[in-house]
Amino acid sequence: MSMIDQITKMAGNGNAAKIADKVGPLIQQAGGIDGIVKKFESAGLGGIAKSWVDKGENEPVSSAQVKEALGPGELERVANDAGVSPDEAADGLAQVLPAAVDQVTPQGQVPSAEEVRSQLGG
Repeated sequence: MSMIDQITKMAGNGNAAKIADKVGPLIQQAGGIDGIVKKFESAGLGGIAKSWVDKGENEPVSSAQVKEALGPGELERVANDAGVSPDEAADGLAQVLPAAVDQVTPQGQVPSAEEVRSQLGG
């Protein structure tokens, strides 16, 4: 089972499942895991994103925080690709983004862009 399949399975049905296969491209477009973390840092949410990278518990993120960190352009792109509204995309990303980042950083270290691409696709 691929990593995206695992994340989709964890997400269950609904918007999170529709968003799961869009996470890899989102991470790549953001500049990799570092880029995602920087987006959250810029929104004052760096501690949350860093918890997904670090070993241990992942801090949850709300859809409002996802909107703040990613901005309307990124969110609109994910929403269009998944066939959902931006609000639904933010809800789905709030569910799957922490798990996706956690999955590609099991040792608490940020992988290279190539490693992320091979694990999440994109």
